[in-house]
Amino acid sequence: MLLVGLMAVQNIRRLLECLFVSVYSPHATMNVLHYVLGIVLYSSFSFAVLCESPDPVEVGKFHVLVFW
Repeated sequence: MLLVGLMAVQNIRRLLECLFVSVYSPHATMNVLHYVLGIVLYSSFSFAVLCESPDPVEVGKFHVLVFW
C-alpha cells in the first residue's frame, strides 16, 4: 500500500514537472524509441508492484484482494 502510494506521488510529481517546470524548445524533437521506453518503464514499475502485492485476505465471509 505504501509503495503504490509513493509511486503515485512520483508519477504525479513527474507529470507536474513536465507540465509546469520544464521549458521545451518549439523545434525540439524526441526520438520515438525514448518515448516508448519511458512509457514501458513506468508501466513496468506499476506492474511489478502489483505482482508483489499480498495474497487475497479473508475479511469475514468475503475474500478481498489487497492491491492498495
